Amino acid sequence: MMNLKFILISFCFCFCFSQTGKENSVDGVLAVVGENIITQSEFFEQLQIVSTRQGINPSSTPLKYESLAKNLLSNIVNQLVLLEHAKMDTNIFISDDEVKKQLDLQISGFINSMGSVEALENYLNKSLREIKAFYWDEIYNAMLIERFRYSLLSGVSIGKKEVDDFYITYKDSLPPVPRRASFSLLNMKFVPSEKTIKNYYNTTKSILDELNNKQVTFESLIKKHSDDFASIPNDGVVGETERGSFLKEYEEAAFSAKIGSIVGPIKTSAGFHIIKVLDKKGEKITTQHLLKTIQPSLEDKDSLVNLINNIHSNSKQDSSFLYNLLTGGGYLFGFSGNYTNYYYENLPQEVVKMIDSSQKKSLVSPFGFSDGTLGLLYVYDKQKSETATLDNSYDYIAGLAKEKKSAEFVERWLMSAKKEVYINIFSEN
Repeated sequence: MMNLKFILISFCFCFCFSQTGKENSVDGVLAVVGENIITQSEFFEQLQIVSTRQGINPSSTPLKYESLAKNLLSNIVNQLVLLEHAKMDTNIFISDDEVKKQLDLQISGFINSMGSVEALENYLNKSLREIKAFYWDEIYNAMLIERFRYSLLSGVSIGKKEVDDFYITYKDSLPPVPRRASFSLLNMKFVPSEKTIKNYYNTTKSILDELNNKQVTFESLIKKHSDDFASIPNDGVVGETERGSFLKEYEEAAFSAKIGSIVGPIKTSAGFHIIKVLDKKGEKITTQHLLKTIQPSLEDKDSLVNLINNIHSNSKQDSSFLYNLLTGGGYLFGFSGNYTNYYYENLPQEVVKMIDSSQKKSLVSPFGFSDGTLGLLYVYDKQKSETATLDNSYDYIAGLAKEKKSAEFVERWLMSAKKEVYINIFSEN
């Protein structure tokens, strides 16, 4: 059963933060889409959030509220239809590492909203580890929908005549051209040092020693220590995988071991693993594992803070220092880069606020992103929002025209796709 809390993630790829992370009581079913159930309590909770954001009051504007409810339910059903078809697309693969990165980003947003990890844990009555496990599948499904939709629209393109026709039709109602700016942005993440990696190895080794000493079961250790939230509900069982489809180091260790044996710690890009081989059939293997992801220490974080402060000091002395540093190609992480006349409003809000509040030719002090990374910004030039014309913003108008064409394509696709998915809406009120 799919919990409704993921739905708004797929709309804009960010959580609509509410109490859906708490345990929900059994209530009425509003709709069923494939294997997914939409409950009344979850739907009306999300409806309340959306209506509040849009300033729609059910008492003073009941017709608008009713229209919003119908549109929200329709959008939810559409997303679930996309999900059902995405599950059947064997060409789409999302790794655990991708899910973990997105999950960490969203959880960081939760923490920032609440003020601290402790406040978030108290609010949801769960430990941080339990919260991550709770939202793992929701993040995965949201990414699956977005990946499928991207694939669906891969063949949609827009020609010059279509752009011209779109402009002629909608020029009086086009939104203004977003604000633009030229700037250099450095985005840096905290990275674990060799010392930290060694400490995690020792931690994982001590867990393995505890298992080898027969003090506890592997399943209990997985529940207590594993950071692979996708496999925890299955006692760490990964399931049957084919050689070449999983992490290289993990596979090499597992295929080299005998059935029933336990090996580790094995280091992969995901962290350190303790692996138990459950079964082997030719080029296929079934394993159970405990994963410890490697996180940077406070010492590692202090080191990066010192580095970005030094870059900031050098940029104060030389206005081209940051530009040249990024041009050199040594800092390619995240949003790092030199941007020219760029529509910056789609960048993280931290960057948008910094640019908006900065003067031309100004250096911004180091700041933090909601995902826990650090940033440094030099603003060279800015342009205010203006009326869109084909002369001053052709690419922007072309983007709007393509968005409209894409939306119409998806709408036509959904009309056909819904015939292949079981849909039962019990009530729309």
